[in-house]
Amino acid sequence: MPLCEKNKINIGVIEIISLYGNPIKIYNAERCICDMLKNPNEYDIELYNKILKNYFKSAEKDLIKLDEYAKIFNIYEKLTTII
Repeated sequence: MPLCEKNKINIGVIEIISLYGNPIKIYNAERCICDMLKNPNEYDIELYNKILKNYFKSAEKDLIKLDEYAKIFNIYEKLTTII
């Protein structure tokens, strides 16, 4: 089974500039949070909790986007229990 369906692979992709000035594509924070919520057993529990805590404290968080992604990735109920 693939890690991600082909129609969902580009959700949350953003482009940033590396330290060496090269453009690279990465997932945004909201997509990373969704990936963590979808597969929580793949992460150390302390790291998992720290990342979630820091995300929800961040001024740059986008809860509307996170909510939208959670519905797409079928983890909306997990997200609502955390929030």
